[in-house]
Amino acid sequence: MAEKSCVKDLSTQNLEVKKSCFLNGKLQGNKIPILRATDFGSLKNLDVSESGSIILLDFSSGGEISIYLPEITSNDIGVNYTFIQTVDVDYNTNHYIRTKYNNDKFVGGVKLLHDGTVSTNNDTNAKNFVSSNNKKIILLSGSKSSSAEGIGCYIKCVAILEGNTSSTSDDKLVWAVTGQCTIGYSYGGSGSSIFYR
Repeated sequence: MAEKSCVKDLSTQNLEVKKSCFLNGKLQGNKIPILRATDFGSLKNLDVSESGSIILLDFSSGGEISIYLPEITSNDIGVNYTFIQTVDVDYNTNHYIRTKYNNDKFVGGVKLLHDGTVSTNNDTNAKNFVSSNNKKIILLSGSKSSSAEGIGCYIKCVAILEGNTSSTSDDKLVWAVTGQCTIGYSYGGSGSSIFYR
């Protein structure tokens, strides 16, 4: 049996443990990185090193915000980002979550909740909207009846497949999407443009 050893103040980028690992004391996990739209402005190109981040959509006015998901290699499968809207946006502000390449697509769905008078035909008036698997942009906006958004709205994107390296290859369902938003209009709104193009 190998002798026990003690290492203090060890810092590693990637630590692989074979067999068993025993720890005394408290194991402290990483803090989740928080990125704010008010810090990066109207354009953000996410990097795989920012995987696991929560991106706060806290930019309430000023037009368009575009956030690009990164290119995904076979080593990057599992990279993920969560987007949370934390402010009410004005009518002309749109938040776009875009894939790196036009042929990297979304798959999955978002639950849409109605923010208003409840339908007599449906106690919650909730809808599940599933991407038609050919979309590359998620739109959060309150500017039209087909939109969805709202304070507390969240979208999670997880890379589930190696993506493209240019916009000239075949379509791939690279990003799995889950989340929940409010239909951004009065009763009767569809929320269908959340998977925008």
